[in-house]
Amino acid sequence: MTVVPRVEKTFGKVKEEDLTKTAPSYNPNFDGKPLSFLIDHLIVQHVVGHYDQLVRHLQKVL
Repeated sequence: MTVVPRVEKTFGKVKEEDLTKTAPSYNPNFDGKPLSFLIDHLIVQHVVGHYDQLVRHLQKVL
């Protein structure tokens, strides 16, 4: 499965009310944080941080 369908399949299951849910974590930085924080921190900010790297790669393969 390619990236876009995988993301759509995974995040398509998330409902608005799920974004406020919290769960225990072994990592104290994430313990008790809502799902919205985890998505933003672990996914969105990570991709933004690697944006230039992704652009360079795409320029080589397209």
